[in-house]
Amino acid sequence: MPQGTFFFLVKHELAARGSKLRLGKWLWIYGGLLLLLAAVAVAIWGNNADYDPSYFMFTAYVFPFMIFGFAVEALKREWAEGTIGWWLSLPHSRVQLLGAKAIAAWIRFTSYVLLYFAVVLLLDVYSVAMYGDRVTSVKGMLVLEAQLFGILVGISPVMLAIGLLFVAVRRSGLKPLLPLLWLLMGIGGNVFGWMTGGGQLTVYGSDENLGPLVYPIWIWLWLIPIWAIAALLFAATIKVCDKHLER
Repeated sequence: MPQGTFFFLVKHELAARGSKLRLGKWLWIYGGLLLLLAAVAVAIWGNNADYDPSYFMFTAYVFPFMIFGFAVEALKREWAEGTIGWWLSLPHSRVQLLGAKAIAAWIRFTSYVLLYFAVVLLLDVYSVAMYGDRVTSVKGMLVLEAQLFGILVGISPVMLAIGLLFVAVRRSGLKPLLPLLWLLMGIGGNVFGWMTGGGQLTVYGSDENLGPLVYPIWIWLWLIPIWAIAALLFAATIKVCDKHLER
């Protein structure tokens, strides 16, 4: 394959999705309004002694399911737009074609996560300015976000692979396997919660309480079998696309 062709495929996938989301200035207007509403909510809710900006991080448990949805959408689009035959006939391997979709979906996912974490960090700065040491420090929030981001990125390959395999199986003669894939999606989506301790995610205080923010080494070691499972699922998707796909 000529150098740069794979990156062209990724760029094509991003452009195919981006063409549907050209909201221009309205995207920034709505985003600014949401941030303003969040700041107002913090000003009101912050008077509660139990308030802490780290509560906003519980939304992170939605992100694994988001990347599954992005992967489903990326492959499903070929049937929706009637381009599945053209896509399969491209002079590239299934690894390259599916890999481009996976990476494009991962880029979208990472962009959303970074944007959300940046907004939460701004709310934390605002909260610290208003309420001082009663809430999680900016340094504490940065440490928490960095670790959660690392875990989200670490488990994202398996959710991407499940999403791609789900669509491939649904469009093949292997449809009886769909309930199993639904179950696998539920398990994979909840891995993030199990790895981060669920309700133990929230932290309080300033720099003195940074200890609980550091997740143990075994959490990161779990990423090794997760990546191995993702590789197997991706290989299964390639097999389905090669042998069983309905055009």
